[in-house]
Amino acid sequence: MGAGAPMPSIEWNRQRWGREHPWSSHGDEWSYGFGSAAAQWYGFILPRLHPFLPNAAARDFRIVEIAPGHGRWTQFLLRHCATLAGYDITESCVAYCGQRFAAEIAAGRASFHLTDGLSLAEADNSVDLVFSYDSLVHAERDVMQAYLIHVKRCLKPGGIAFLQHSNLGAYPHLQNFRKQGPYNCRGANVSAETMQQDIRVCGLVALLQETLTHETQHLNGELTDCISLIRKPVLHNAIDQTVVLSNRFYPAIGGLTRDFALPYEQCAGKKE
Repeated sequence: MGAGAPMPSIEWNRQRWGREHPWSSHGDEWSYGFGSAAAQWYGFILPRLHPFLPNAAARDFRIVEIAPGHGRWTQFLLRHCATLAGYDITESCVAYCGQRFAAEIAAGRASFHLTDGLSLAEADNSVDLVFSYDSLVHAERDVMQAYLIHVKRCLKPGGIAFLQHSNLGAYPHLQNFRKQGPYNCRGANVSAETMQQDIRVCGLVALLQETLTHETQHLNGELTDCISLIRKPVLHNAIDQTVVLSNRFYPAIGGLTRDFALPYEQCAGKKE
């Protein structure tokens, strides 16, 4: 790597998101390509996640969110569970979520915890869904391996993990982009393939992987991010064929959502 090249280590993440990033828009700035956080949630994330979320009768459903930041996705996840626990490596993010979701915390529906960036302090077989989006893309393989061990331990049999992570490991030419370090500070040694390997080693099953273009439309449309949909099998010998999707339309989906869904959201916010 070039001199002073940023690496997405745990300490880099703690420094970047805990001390350097201003959080002036509380994380919503990363949804502006879709128009808003709500537009991205309802237009992109929820259509993928809703088959694994409970109906209103499932009152014991528990979600763990890795790296909630300032609660951009937490606000929506809370609508689909009885309890939610958020784990972040920065004290400032934990404190902000504590203030933003104070009512849910007081009601016993939410809690937020400081983590070492490798572990989840959840009881064995107690969690229905582990979720992370727009955060673990900055994690290297050792971090993803550590989290997968805890995902396997804490998920209930049949439980699901929905994790977005780096796929930069599939693109050697972007791992020291312009001698400035990994492109977009993605995990350089993580890919869909390494995740499949590590998921299997942990005794989990990769149901689906969707690779995404992310700010590479002005390059060669490299699929630098990936969503891995993971299940903890009920049977130890369960084998599933992984569905593989290559989504080169992520920026276009964002643009269409911004242009044709956000206006409805804006109309709903208008006062007479």
